[in-house]
Amino acid sequence: MRTRIIHLINPKTDSITTRPLYMNRALYSPLAGLLAVAASLPRDQYEVLLTDENIENIDFNLKADLVGISAMTSYVNRGYEIADKFRGGTRTGTAAELK
Repeated sequence: MRTRIIHLINPKTDSITTRPLYMNRALYSPLAGLLAVAASLPRDQYEVLLTDENIENIDFNLKADLVGISAMTSYVNRGYEIADKFRGGTRTGTAAELK
């Protein structure tokens, strides 16, 4: 069985709210949820790539089997923009809908 690629993304925000900083960029709590998802996946079946857009750019050319996006309400529109760029023949929805 081939290893499936899962790309987990934390969208960028330009929010002015106070957050912890790393390399002069804000860190947000959805990253913890993405890390929990990544840790729960069997490593022999899945390759997990995590992108925090507050730290690095998203590779929209990556051919992932599944893209997961976690966003807070204040920057959910950026999450929708990312999802729109990745759509193209694959099913999208919430975790509950994908069961």
